[in-house]
Amino acid sequence: MPEEEILTLSHATERDVDLLLVEEIISGSAFLAFLANQIIGQTLTDMDYLSHRVLHSSRRMHNRREIDITVEIKTAAGKPIILLIENKLDAGEQVDQALSYREEAAHLEATGAASTVKTVLVRPKEYGLTNAAFDAVRPPSVL
Repeated sequence: MPEEEILTLSHATERDVDLLLVEEIISGSAFLAFLANQIIGQTLTDMDYLSHRVLHSSRRMHNRREIDITVEIKTAAGKPIILLIENKLDAGEQVDQALSYREEAAHLEATGAASTVKTVLVRPKEYGLTNAAFDAVRPPSVL
């Protein structure tokens, strides 16, 4: 019997990483708990966690750009905590992209759509982008 070939991926795309992150966040609260602790500095218990939902490629309110991943954490306090995640793996930064994320976060907080909104950039260490407009910058190895 011939030896079975093992499927090996030669590269990943940003979309692949997006989908892996979405699947991990959807699959249960363990990865979400890690994210909350790393990015918000709270445990799910601290924030009176009830449930969460994840959206991929959602439109922003004030322009045509999309947010890669939106995580809405529902809490007993009523207003959700939202994470806006931008994934950069193999593409350059769009003009004013980080600022656009920050403006979206400010809009969601100002309109009362969320109690807290954090913007997150996920990228390899080698990417080099450390734009201060994001609340958190994480290489995938940290996530």
